[in-house]
Amino acid sequence: MVSYRELIGFLWKFIRRQKWTFFAIFLLDSLAWPSDILIWPYILNLVIDIFTRFEGDRAAAWQALQPLIIGGIGLVLFVETASRSMGFLLGKATPKMQAAIRLEMFDHVEHHSPRYFNERFAGSLANKITDMTTQAELIIQQLFWPIVPALVACLAGTVILWFIHPIFSYIFGAWIVVHLTVILTFTRSIDVRKHRH
Repeated sequence: MVSYRELIGFLWKFIRRQKWTFFAIFLLDSLAWPSDILIWPYILNLVIDIFTRFEGDRAAAWQALQPLIIGGIGLVLFVETASRSMGFLLGKATPKMQAAIRLEMFDHVEHHSPRYFNERFAGSLANKITDMTTQAELIIQQLFWPIVPALVACLAGTVILWFIHPIFSYIFGAWIVVHLTVILTFTRSIDVRKHRH
């Protein structure tokens, strides 16, 4: 069984060949999704406050809402542009990474003896090389889409809650620590049980 350290080292070998592209993907992903989920509630809160403040004079409320409307449109444009740019960069980087993995694995297999090929089916080796490229892509996509943005959103949420009231920040931070501890503690055993099931 391959350790996490070996897996990360294997993936990093191919990611660093396109480090600036993957850095841009990481940056866009770390900004777009957390901005979307953290800023929209704040904008809605301000809209409600404005309508409450100008309950009698709706025309004045629309005047006060203009900056928020412009900010909301800007947020939508930013999130959509960042998401589409990230998709474009992933579409550009992923095939290059898959090709590099295939070439390296074929090069590795070529250095084995004829006995190695006699004991293993050539089709099985080709399938394993294809599976490796597919699984490497899935791991990187899982890292970039749900994991990194969620961690950034948790960190930003903790900071935002600190400015509202520190006790909320402590509660949220404690929940994050407990949640991540449970996930990291039981992930391996759950994965084994899932495959058995």
